[in-house]
Amino acid sequence: MTLFFAPEQRFDCGSCTKCCRTPWNVHVDPRSYEAISGSPIFERLKQEHGIDPVYMTAEEGAFVQSNAGGCLFLGADRLCNVHRELGPAAKPLTCREFPFIPVPTPDGVFVGVSYYCSAIQINHGREARVHAEDILGFLKEYRYERVGFEPIRFDADHTISWEAFKMLEAWAGDALATDALRTAVWNIANGVVGIARALEKLGPGHVDDAVWTETLTSIQAQGRDAVMAHLEDMFITAIVGVLESQGTEACRRNTEGVFRRSRLQSETFGQEIHLRGFDA
Repeated sequence: MTLFFAPEQRFDCGSCTKCCRTPWNVHVDPRSYEAISGSPIFERLKQEHGIDPVYMTAEEGAFVQSNAGGCLFLGADRLCNVHRELGPAAKPLTCREFPFIPVPTPDGVFVGVSYYCSAIQINHGREARVHAEDILGFLKEYRYERVGFEPIRFDADHTISWEAFKMLEAWAGDALATDALRTAVWNIANGVVGIARALEKLGPGHVDDAVWTETLTSIQAQGRDAVMAHLEDMFITAIVGVLESQGTEACRRNTEGVFRRSRLQSETFGQEIHLRGFDA
């Protein structure tokens, strides 16, 4: 199985305990629950806090109990008591895999990371790929959400193939590599809006790869000024939607109506206004 890591990404846990002190509901998989429940550390913490350190829910299974200081299993020395007393394999999968986010695709497993992690933020430690054996173990233990094996949703009305998605990703990567971050992000966002507008003419459904290539190439060829015009459209759309609406849902519906040039319910004129073909 091929694993893909972000270039130059490093990671080793620095024991900052940030992930242990969050208010997250950390899920405890059945194997970890069996190892932890009834153990000496479980019973000791139950007596100390008056509650089960791992609690069960009927709908979603078991979760680690936490308080204002974070996970109840976190020791005063900033180390995990489950890891210390029961071994690293006893820890919940959620804890063991953090900060890695494995994503199986037709090309292999892309290993994303969580930038909530302090070590990831400062790129601390060894190359991330040294953790490959652990990640392969996680993949055997848990069925992660797969991406690209089925058509990928691009917007509310269109899906694209895995190959088309990779083209979009490469285009975004090129923008991030050559522009200032703020400019690049705006250009990518506006380009995506431009693609969505172009695809509206096709009607809903799956976008053929040839059509996708032509559409993406066309947006790129328009240049920065033309793409920025799509942003202006978005602002105008939002303004009209707000002015013509008294409530959140009506605003959303009217904003989408103007954006798609379909219709909006005008409270000012007390009637429905059809906007197809109306750009002036």
